[in-house]
Amino acid sequence: MLYGVAPRNSDPIHFASQLLGEERLLALEDKRDQVHSKLAEKQADRWAPELDYKKGNLVLVKRGKKLKIQPPWYETPYMIYQGHENNTYDLIDKDGEFFRSRVNAKILKLYHDKTGMFAHFKTSN
Repeated sequence: MLYGVAPRNSDPIHFASQLLGEERLLALEDKRDQVHSKLAEKQADRWAPELDYKKGNLVLVKRGKKLKIQPPWYETPYMIYQGHENNTYDLIDKDGEFFRSRVNAKILKLYHDKTGMFAHFKTSN
């Protein structure tokens, strides 16, 4: 029986062809499972580990994709004020204003202050 439908005629040739079809479907299902497991392994290998920023680190925040005219990163660095368990952070700017919402670590980038402009920012807070 294929898909719960009884064969119209039960001659051995017709029945054998139905079994062959069922075997093909089972083999196809096994092949799909193998491909799916390989893909899952690839994605697990490619997945970035949780980023761990410390309190006081200077970071840049990535803008949304809607703003294509502007550069993808905000120019002003923010300081990590507090980290949370779900890999999100509260940010504060140099004026002491909080960022509008918690920010996931995926859209943060560590800022390296080469000019020394923000040295006071790190020590004042």
